[in-house]
Amino acid sequence: MASNLKRALFDAADSRISQYGFTLYRLKDQFERKRDGWMDQFQLFWLNDVAGYRIQPYAGIRVEIVEQIFHKTSGWNSKHQKYSVSIGGGVGHIIADDNRKCEFPLKSEADISPIAHKVAAVFRDFALPYYEKFSSLQAIDAELNNNPTERTRNRSDNWLRCSTGIIVARLVRRPDYNALAKIYAKIMEQSDGGFHLKTFCALLESLKSVEPSINAQL
Repeated sequence: MASNLKRALFDAADSRISQYGFTLYRLKDQFERKRDGWMDQFQLFWLNDVAGYRIQPYAGIRVEIVEQIFHKTSGWNSKHQKYSVSIGGGVGHIIADDNRKCEFPLKSEADISPIAHKVAAVFRDFALPYYEKFSSLQAIDAELNNNPTERTRNRSDNWLRCSTGIIVARLVRRPDYNALAKIYAKIMEQSDGGFHLKTFCALLESLKSVEPSINAQL
């Protein structure tokens, strides 16, 4: 039942989303658009519910150079490294700090068409502007690093935010890079009992040999 509903929903949404240059990858439950070392991702999470499923859309952007640097020291299993993103999150979380603020209950085949329409609307009205907003390293740098001690819904995990933030800061030649590194190291020391501090310090060491990106304007 679940596989049939999933197939039907993605089939219905595909015709509405693929026109923007996105390709559906069913095994990952997501649409992807690649552009010169960047990848825009629009994913649908399927959560079990009493009467069926709750569909939650997710928008993310992967910057390949950022992720390659991150995974030199991340400790992630190699088979999972290709799935990491540089910025993004659940649409409901980004707009209202609650993933359930953007979800669609699916109970039967009768729900497929209206949900596909709603999913396509979220993609068009939220995801496409989101990809445009964060289409440069400078834009990501501003979001993550202009206010480093303040939370951002676009990178809510402290370790990932600090890691991505300092990598991007290095790539765009951010003038307060050294001060930012100290701020993020302090955050890592205080987060989760300092669990990620050693890994973050290893990242800082590896960044010493990283040259700023000539593609920072992309």
